[in-house]
Amino acid sequence: MSAGSDQTITLPANASLNGTVSDDGLPNPPGAVTTTWSKITGPGTVAFGNANAVDTTAGFSVAGTYVLRLTANDSELNASDDVTITVLDTTGGGTIDVQVLIGTDDAEESASGNMLLGSSDLEMVSTASGNQKVGMRFTGVNIPKDAAIMNAYIQFKADEIHSGATSLSIQGEAANNAAQFTSVDGNISSRPGTTAAVSWSPAAWLTKGEAGLNQRTPNISSVIQEIVNRAGWSGGNSLVIIITGTGRRVAKSYNGDQAGAPLLHVVFNTGGQTNQPPSVNAGQDQAVTLPAGAALDGSVSDDGLPNPPGVVTTTWSKVSGPGDVNFGNVNAADTTAGFSLAGAYVLRLTADDGGLNASDELSVIVSNTVINQPPTVNAGIDQSITLPSSATLDGTVADDGLPNPPGAVTTAWSKVSGPGAVTFGNANAVDTTAGFSAAGTYVLRLTANDSELNASDDVTITVLDTTGGGTIDVQVLIGTDDAEESASGNMLLGSSDLEMVSTASGNQKVGMRFTGVNIPKDAAIMNAYIQFKADEIHSGATSLSIQGETVNSAAPFTSTKGNISSRPGTTAAVPWSPAAWLIKKEVGLNQRTPNISSVIQEIVNRAGWSGGNSLVIIITGAGRRVAKSYNGDQAGAPLLHIAYSVGQTNQPPTVNAGQDQAVTLPASAALDGSVSDDGLPNPPGAVITTWSKVSGPGDVAFDNANAVDTTASFLVAGTYVLRLTADDGALITSDELSIVVSNPIINQPPEVDAGIDQAITLPNSATLDGTVTDDGLPTGTITTTWSMVSGTGTVSFGDANAVDTTASFSLAGTYVLSLVADDGELNPSDEITIVVSNPIVNQPPEVDAGVDQSITLPNSATLDGTVTDDGLPTGTITTTWSMVSGTGTVNFDNAGAVDTTASFSEAGTYVLSLTADDGELNPSDEITIVVSNPIVNQPPEVDAGIDQSITLPNSATLDGTVTDDGLPTGTITTSWNVVSGTGTVNFDNAGAVDTTASFSEAGTYVLSLAANDSNLSSNDEVTIVVSD
Repeated sequence: MSAGSDQTITLPANASLNGTVSDDGLPNPPGAVTTTWSKITGPGTVAFGNANAVDTTAGFSVAGTYVLRLTANDSELNASDDVTITVLDTTGGGTIDVQVLIGTDDAEESASGNMLLGSSDLEMVSTASGNQKVGMRFTGVNIPKDAAIMNAYIQFKADEIHSGATSLSIQGEAANNAAQFTSVDGNISSRPGTTAAVSWSPAAWLTKGEAGLNQRTPNISSVIQEIVNRAGWSGGNSLVIIITGTGRRVAKSYNGDQAGAPLLHVVFNTGGQTNQPPSVNAGQDQAVTLPAGAALDGSVSDDGLPNPPGVVTTTWSKVSGPGDVNFGNVNAADTTAGFSLAGAYVLRLTADDGGLNASDELSVIVSNTVINQPPTVNAGIDQSITLPSSATLDGTVADDGLPNPPGAVTTAWSKVSGPGAVTFGNANAVDTTAGFSAAGTYVLRLTANDSELNASDDVTITVLDTTGGGTIDVQVLIGTDDAEESASGNMLLGSSDLEMVSTASGNQKVGMRFTGVNIPKDAAIMNAYIQFKADEIHSGATSLSIQGETVNSAAPFTSTKGNISSRPGTTAAVPWSPAAWLIKKEVGLNQRTPNISSVIQEIVNRAGWSGGNSLVIIITGAGRRVAKSYNGDQAGAPLLHIAYSVGQTNQPPTVNAGQDQAVTLPASAALDGSVSDDGLPNPPGAVITTWSKVSGPGDVAFDNANAVDTTASFLVAGTYVLRLTADDGALITSDELSIVVSNPIINQPPEVDAGIDQAITLPNSATLDGTVTDDGLPTGTITTTWSMVSGTGTVSFGDANAVDTTASFSLAGTYVLSLVADDGELNPSDEITIVVSNPIVNQPPEVDAGVDQSITLPNSATLDGTVTDDGLPTGTITTTWSMVSGTGTVNFDNAGAVDTTASFSEAGTYVLSLTADDGELNPSDEITIVVSNPIVNQPPEVDAGIDQSITLPNSATLDGTVTDDGLPTGTITTSWNVVSGTGTVNFDNAGAVDTTASFSEAGTYVLSLAANDSNLSSNDEVTIVVSD
């Protein structure tokens, strides 16, 4: 089934829903399918033109993204499919498609950081050198700032065929107007990414050049929303999308196929952003075998509202299932789930954006460890041979390979019954030969054993004596030799088909006359059947009985009323429950009767039978199979095949106990056996049949232990083996069948889940997403009812009897709602809590003007403010910087920007205010800026040290000190000079503040230490007294 393709409409238009539903017609009754449309998620109400029609319309109360579900139910099973409808506001919005327009706007960055611009394809993301990053730049994206992004995706075109597991992540570049890609290493990875990211596990790309859903990303609206919500975004800007991850899908690039270059599709709404519920996909249904767990590959995207919090929390939970579920990380969209028991589980992924929540479910079928199954055995088709020939046995054996070891199957042929010895060419070969010591009917068995389990199948070999006998095939030869007698007795000769036996007017009888049946009187009939050719396709249950007419040579059919039913029937009768006839004109085993040798034997044993006489076969019963007649297809007319021997040797009866069965107490098993015999020895010329219990935990009561068709009743549950034995007075044969008897199935209460607790704000309604599963007992019908358990006001349900519905509330408060499921005997319930709040009251913006500062003229102050808001009442906020007080004037670079700069006309203390206005409330915050005048250069401070006295030839150690304010250049030069003295002075390093001075003779010396900062200089003196 299909709910149709996703759509985008603009209010007040309706969406045209074009679904498709097909079914196999089962069960019948009712043989019909009911369909229903329902709303899964969406901000408003949905009105369907006809909720029960596959093709209908849907009207929407408010703009937003809606998920609608089409469900089909055939009275036993149901299936569903979802479609997403993006509803735009009439106030503005639309759809844009932006394609990569130049060869350098799709780029690849290798695992080592090297950039590749202008490639002929985009390898996402695995290459021979590792996992790379792919970037795409879309220019001229004409979406207004803060527009609501309803839907967005990137459409690729396949360049190569790949089907391996691939897990990708899609982010945007967190920039107001994304720059072009360059060849600088790391030019993709160095770009800041959006907080929003969308996971993508693409399906297999199996066709080159395909540009379909498999090549389309999931909804990336959360990524685009984050970009267009940026303070610096403007319609017409460029944006970059970046793809990382593991695995490989290869798409066309601009240089490889301009028309197939990546295309960004965005649906947006400018009618004011309304919070939309997250978009949730729990992933594909799965089947796992214990002890393996399930790899959950969910995806969640959101519009980023409300903000705060601006983030989505995700949670996995078990909806239904027989055991416990252990999640690897219950809050991760991609995680694992382990199961304690086998069975069918429904898991739910829920996403909550702080205002709205949405969920999606998947089914996981958990099987027990694979159990060894017995081999499948076919011993081949029955055969007739004439001594001394051998029979060629063509068997078939298939197995599941368990257990392993050994992983191999052994086979063996054996004789089940027959008058003589059997010699096998190779008794352990599936295909071999069998030689026989005497004529007669033999049953050979092929058994296969896988070391734990064995299975077998039998084949019948008719061995003719060399003294006489053979095989004949006699076909209906004229149009009046196959006839039909209606339920009222009217005769139909010359029909184009043979309806066996159900018709519009009731169950009829079918007769066939075979002429020139050249079998000697009292010949031993080894095998016999009638071969039909299918005229129509039928598969319903059909139960037929095959008899002969007890006359020496059967007369032609006439139009006299009751001309078939008036003919005396043979004592021998063979039941036939034919398999389905599924192919017109098929002539195979499905169209062949069972062995009717007992019927033919009774006819040829009559005192007046003579070779070449005619015989009639009559078919009665219930059900329908339609075969070709002589008039409808001469070559396909009924054919009688007989294998016989004229050296009659008593053969054991042929016994079939019927199919294995399973019944549930207190029901009985209907035993449908069959026995045929050659009529020897005569006397007695009759066969005695007996049913008996071979094994089983309790007693078995047969309604008639000597009837081939009877019933068996059981007292206790278990597995029983029953045996049907046939005795012709000389030879005895038997066949067995198994009956598995189970205790009665006890009705279990329905499993009810009312869904997760919710919080809503008036006047919104709560979307109730319940789940009810049941075992189908006792009637297969279940009724569900929502009701209020407790709460402060009244509750109005959209449909109190629907599992998924809505609930509206008269007052704010905490409500407990109950979902009850009643299967006619048991009625469990589950509860959900709904917290209903009054409408949200607008709160003033939160404003922080930043920390106080000190600056020096002519520098400006960098203002780093912060403003957050609850989005009420319009989602728009204006900010303004102003001067509260100060000694001069203030010039703001952009007084409307939260982050800006401020310049001051003179020094002093200024108080600046940042105000935020949401249309109703306008709080502010202040910051103090201390502005100082420029610093004036001061001369260095110089200290030449303390005066000294030394004695020749010693030197004086000069310990000067120089400090400076660092102006104007931060560099200072120093020098020592002689101011006065009797001799000469030699400085070790006249440019060093600390140095030594040597003197030529005794006397008093005055030395000067000078310091110069390139603008100002100063000095200080020290006196050195030098003695001899």
